[in-house]
Amino acid sequence: MADLGTFWQSFGFAVQSTLRDFFGPSGSLQIDTVVPDIKTAENFCGICLRHIDLWKFLAIKRKERGQPKLMDDKYFVIFIDEFDALLHAENISIRDSFLGVLHSIKTTDNIYIVKSVVGIGTFNILSLNTQTKALSPFNISDAFKNPNFTPEQVTTVFKEFATEYKLEIPDDVIEDICLNTNGYVKQTDWHAGLVNLCGRAIWSYMEEHGHILNGKLSYREWKIFSGEHLGTKIAEYRTFDKMIKSLSNESSRNANNLLRTYFLGFRGDVKIPIGPKRELANFLVGEGILLPDEGTGSGMAFKMSSPYVDSIIRRRILPELDTSAPMTAPIKRPNKTYDVLRLVSDAVRYFNKDILRNAVTRAFKTPKSGKVEGASL
Repeated sequence: MADLGTFWQSFGFAVQSTLRDFFGPSGSLQIDTVVPDIKTAENFCGICLRHIDLWKFLAIKRKERGQPKLMDDKYFVIFIDEFDALLHAENISIRDSFLGVLHSIKTTDNIYIVKSVVGIGTFNILSLNTQTKALSPFNISDAFKNPNFTPEQVTTVFKEFATEYKLEIPDDVIEDICLNTNGYVKQTDWHAGLVNLCGRAIWSYMEEHGHILNGKLSYREWKIFSGEHLGTKIAEYRTFDKMIKSLSNESSRNANNLLRTYFLGFRGDVKIPIGPKRELANFLVGEGILLPDEGTGSGMAFKMSSPYVDSIIRRRILPELDTSAPMTAPIKRPNKTYDVLRLVSDAVRYFNKDILRNAVTRAFKTPKSGKVEGASL
């Protein structure tokens, strides 16, 4: 949104609609009071004041039901999903106004009914601040990491899904989902959001192709679907859509170069020393692309968050930034085959030179013994 007034009307309508589920003639609490309109920052602050009728009637209702009194009589907990959208607000006055209001509520909590405000988003919400950097409502001690799934939980979730929708999902499909939502054998937790997206994608595929599946999602069908089709489903999700737009900007080229040089295609830890590269790595952590792992001394290790994220960057971001490519299609031989060595020779001219220079130390496929036979290019 580009307009501050529109933002507060939209946010206020969401808060008002939620409160009306509980208050008013049709509310579940059966408290006959009116939820006022919320169209401005002042309206929002007003609805959070402790002394208004809304909260007084709630206190009376709780007393009638014999419920224990809350500590300091605070009833209102606000959860805000996609909180990192404030980072990309076209009008910085939206961010400054909203964070300023939350800061006011937090620092003058004796007059407000708000017990807590929970912002949900990627790591970069920890760096959210106003333009003056003086009114942040949060600090690092307020951060909580959302727990991921264990392997047993992933299996349980998909078994329950299969039972509910009468679809057989073999163990090798579930194992493949585990591998690609995390990709690290030594890890014991899996990205809950990506696991959920895989489930949603399977449901969508089942709705469209149920007549072909015949009640079973075979491993072969899954691998076909989990290529471009699943990538599209993941990319459409708001969190990943924002990530793609952020990295597709020319201003993110250095961050993409860091990914290409050190991380893409590699599932291990990479130590990045303090300096410009560390800043780029921290930016990528904020976008949900890298995972941090505290190291020792001046080094800090990072790794790709998952193979699925790796694939999104390769397929949807890098091709948009690097448009150089052969202008003509490969020519087939008379027997309809290709000269593979010639294809490789032509393709190498378009490869990123930094990656080629690092091939000696960063090649990930090596023979168990002996040398690979082949002519020099």
